[in-house]
Amino acid sequence: MSVDAFTFWRRKIGWVRLRINVGWVLDRLLPLLFLGAIGFTIAVLAGRRVGWSDRALATGGVLSACALVVLSLAQARRRFISTAQARAQVDSTLRLHNRLASAAEGIGPWPETAMWKGALWRWNARRLSIVPATCAALICGAFLVEIPLARPPLPPPTAKPPALAKAEAWIDKLEKSPDVDPSSLEQMKEEAEQLGRQSAEEWYSHAGLEAADHLKNQLSSGIKALEQNATKVESLLSAATGDATMTEGQAGELKEELSGALSALEGNVPALDKELMGKLGKLDPSRLRDISPQQMKELKQRLEHAKQAAEDAMGSKEGGSDEDEESEGEPGGRGGLSPGPGASKLSFEDHPANLSTSATKAVENPDMSHAALGQTVGVSAGQHDVDKTAENRAQSGGNGSQGAGAGTVWTQQNLTPQEQRQLQQFFK
Repeated sequence: MSVDAFTFWRRKIGWVRLRINVGWVLDRLLPLLFLGAIGFTIAVLAGRRVGWSDRALATGGVLSACALVVLSLAQARRRFISTAQARAQVDSTLRLHNRLASAAEGIGPWPETAMWKGALWRWNARRLSIVPATCAALICGAFLVEIPLARPPLPPPTAKPPALAKAEAWIDKLEKSPDVDPSSLEQMKEEAEQLGRQSAEEWYSHAGLEAADHLKNQLSSGIKALEQNATKVESLLSAATGDATMTEGQAGELKEELSGALSALEGNVPALDKELMGKLGKLDPSRLRDISPQQMKELKQRLEHAKQAAEDAMGSKEGGSDEDEESEGEPGGRGGLSPGPGASKLSFEDHPANLSTSATKAVENPDMSHAALGQTVGVSAGQHDVDKTAENRAQSGGNGSQGAGAGTVWTQQNLTPQEQRQLQQFFK
């Protein structure tokens, strides 16, 4: 009997302790939950208006709720009761007169189980459900109400960046040429394929655009170098075969120039065909006349084909060259789809525009409140009022009129101001 009573009361005391501690947590959580629901509702309405996804908003709401629970638990922890306090609470509520506390200390038996009344610790479910129901209604309404987007989202781009499209077109053109080594293009082709497999958003990201521009610029430099060096080798071969009286010094200079051009072609991307590079590397400028005309013609033709492939790649309509892009568009700088940096074509009309540059208007500013010292207040046009009837002639070096009074003294003498004042006072 005592063992069963001990187990029963231990479980009930633990149950009471849990309900009281959870009650303190709910006491702190419900006000924070209501305020958080209002803030989250506003955030959902604003986020849906700018186009945020419901999944992202729901994730933010769950994380916010978890943060509120942790905050409430931290605030209510100081009010949690222990097992002894819960036992004293049960003793007081059931009016057992400390029988539970005495039995726990080994003094007296445990009370009968029939004395337990669980309804005394029942929660008010209606009161507790008001705040959660209100929060749920606010949040569901924020997700269900129709809100027009502030700006409809732009459709994802479907066309590849122009730099990447050019690079791919150039590689396709060069691979079709038999005089260009396809193995030299494998690395660039692989880079172009990796960029092409990216999503549309990654194409036009900062890193994606930089990678495409770098690939295009690197390939463009290689194609121009291939064209220039192939032209140089072809001209050197023509010069060597056309000069019958070549000295050893001229042959040495020609050989050095030919070796430099071939070295540039060998390390270039794209590079010439390996078979053609092998034949060109064995040439000796001093013995070019020993080569048959058919062999020399074949070498020149293959160099011409490689140069033509480079020219076709740079000027192809699929990839488009920088010069073509600048020249495309309508007259007057309208440009069509491509806003290239080309200069606008100027045109003259039959009738010049009337800009009214010959009309003059007076400018007035009657407000002189902001005028500075020394600033011109006004300017007017006029003539001096000169009395032309009076005659006042004087000989050269003389006075126009005879002085009167004190003027006779000081006008004809070179006196200081102090002396002049004294004379004035004396001759008053």
